[in-house]
Amino acid sequence: MAHIIHNVVFEEQRFHTGEIQMNYVVGPNHGPALVLVPAQIGTWESYKKVLAPLSKRFQVYSVDIRGHGKTDWTTGDYSWESIGRDMTRLMEQIVQRPAIVSGNSSGGVIALWLAANLPEM
Repeated sequence: MAHIIHNVVFEEQRFHTGEIQMNYVVGPNHGPALVLVPAQIGTWESYKKVLAPLSKRFQVYSVDIRGHGKTDWTTGDYSWESIGRDMTRLMEQIVQRPAIVSGNSSGGVIALWLAANLPEM
């Protein structure tokens, strides 16, 4: 599904991580990959105001983490490890290159988890 945000087209997509269906949006490729991770109870849409400006210099990805937005819910399975597995698969299968990962609040913890556990990305 396409979302036009300030005249920039972002494609909303889902992929299977091997455990869940994960939802994300991706903008046009205008530079290095930038992955945005929202805070707890947030969705990719919490970044709507900054997606278009950031897309001028980056290929922006914004995600719905496990149990949020249109990503599958997994009652009782919301550990840093399970969310980390989801994000690792996103990085390896979708982004497929080193990226800047930025998160708000608990999304920042996820960004740190990725830096510690997937440093090559």
